[in-house]
Amino acid sequence: MGALPNDARVMVLMTPPAGHHVVGYLGAPPRSAYLTDTGVVTNELAVTYAPGWAQEDNSYRIVGSRIELNLNVRRTGAAITASALGNITDTLMVTLTDPRFRPTMPKHHLFRSSVTSGSAVLDTLGQLTLLDMHSTSVIATNDIVRVSVDYPLPPA
Repeated sequence: MGALPNDARVMVLMTPPAGHHVVGYLGAPPRSAYLTDTGVVTNELAVTYAPGWAQEDNSYRIVGSRIELNLNVRRTGAAITASALGNITDTLMVTLTDPRFRPTMPKHHLFRSSVTSGSAVLDTLGQLTLLDMHSTSVIATNDIVRVSVDYPLPPA
């Protein structure tokens, strides 16, 4: 029951006056019949920037029920310097304002900047937060922090 995938070839049983009924597939429908693909969408992601951060660019692509998300954010505030152990104060960068793009569970991933990298988390509220980075490294003013993460989208 329900909608048929695009481009599916089916066997139909006609039962007048009740109508037409799909009773099976003629071969497997192509994979593309099941997946929608937005293609790459640039700079249309709804985000708010935490103090000390500004937009550089962003992009996303939704294939089926998964999103591939890329955020490039410029540091406009004071430098962030890691301790000898790589610790930093958890630092909010951006918030995804559209709930349709937020993960249903926290997604831990890596970030990369001009001269360092580290870990970050995208939580269920859409908040992207830096957690730690290489020992004694720095994200300086005007450095760009790059984050790429993919995850299943919440059910509609």
